[in-house]
Amino acid sequence: MKTLAQIRAQNALKCIGQEYKGQVGGDVVNKIPSMIQNNGLMAALAFCFAKGGGHEKVTNLIAEHLSDESIGIVRAGNTEELIEELANGDATLLRRATAEAIAFLNYVKRFAK
Repeated sequence: MKTLAQIRAQNALKCIGQEYKGQVGGDVVNKIPSMIQNNGLMAALAFCFAKGGGHEKVTNLIAEHLSDESIGIVRAGNTEELIEELANGDATLLRRATAEAIAFLNYVKRFAK
């Protein structure tokens, strides 16, 4: 059985060498965790979905991680499905998804460019 840290690292390894840039070139991976903490996961996902590009690539990674069978918080496989599932879920689901998304992004930041 793997620990959560191992699962997060394994899923974040997909990001090695990847660049996640915004429309004006900013580093998206380092900005999204603070967006989540300041505005909440739902608002950050909605913003990133609307922006597209590197923003949506990162939130798709979050959706894939949260739906990993070892994590099993949601069933969604992309940003749009994640927003819908969290909007229809309860407060506990949203809290678990938020905490796990931030923890996962701490690993992604170390592997992505």
